Amino acid sequence: MIRDYIQMCFLTVIGGVTLFFFVLFNLCSSSVLVSGMKAFSSDLNGLKQINDTIGHDAGDKAIFAVSQCGG
Repeated sequence: MIRDYIQMCFLTVIGGVTLFFFVLFNLCSSSVLVSGMKAFSSDLNGLKQINDTIGHDAGDKAIFAVSQCGG
């Protein structure tokens, strides 16, 4: 029960960043990963404000734009 509260985002009542890293750690520790598989995590400051004021379509475009900056 405590684990459920730790892994839940209280704002969205869904799995939060703690759950993400818990699942990622367990996945990386298992044998189901494909050789050469990689994971990337990023945080986009201001995304909530974009979603709340302009809309989720604009937020999706912001995420896509930032993803294009990676090398």
